[in-house]
Amino acid sequence: MLEQNRIKHDVETKPKIRTLASMGSTTEDESSWQRHAKMTGQGATHVKSFHCKLQGAALKHLDQQINAWLEGHENCEIKLVTPQVGEWSDNLGKACHLIVQVWV
Repeated sequence: MLEQNRIKHDVETKPKIRTLASMGSTTEDESSWQRHAKMTGQGATHVKSFHCKLQGAALKHLDQQINAWLEGHENCEIKLVTPQVGEWSDNLGKACHLIVQVWV
């Protein structure tokens, strides 16, 4: 019985995936970019960074965020993508995160 209560408690306290906008963070407005994205296949002019925890649902959400950003920026040609895994610190503590930078 004690084991069932512990498992139930762990499931109920699991944090939900939140977007940066829902957390009150502001993101750079790409409309203020002074350099226009090049569609020549050469030379990145901007970078957009994404990150998520190393969990299945979070990775799926990251895919959705990157795809939505790309769909909204058809004038940008991807020049390079750099993935890194590192420790991310926030007000909840430290956790391993995947950081993806999309260079356009």
